Amino acid sequence: MVLECKTRVHKLFLQIRPYEQIQVETYLELLPEATKVVLVEAIFNVGAVPSINVIDVHRTSRLDWKPIALAMADVLDRVIRDETLQDALVTCKNKAAFLRALLRESLDLIV
Repeated sequence: MVLECKTRVHKLFLQIRPYEQIQVETYLELLPEATKVVLVEAIFNVGAVPSINVIDVHRTSRLDWKPIALAMADVLDRVIRDETLQDALVTCKNKAAFLRALLRESLDLIV
């Protein structure tokens, strides 16, 4: 079993976030003998006693995270190396759409 602890700032999410799903799938890939991840999220600024939520995440094969992780690394590498892309990202109005387009390009190259 893998234990992942998250300190939340504003609220407990009560369910696993998409980026955390990739994290825990990665842990399970790196540790094949582990059967699940216990994700503990806590918030400490709501009173004398912290609020805590526990989420069990069992090994699954439904998420093929490797191509997405490789594409994300490719996007990061491209933006770091290309000042024109950096300028475009900083000045665009819809950064999420811009990054999604870059991610789609990278996924097409990888898959």
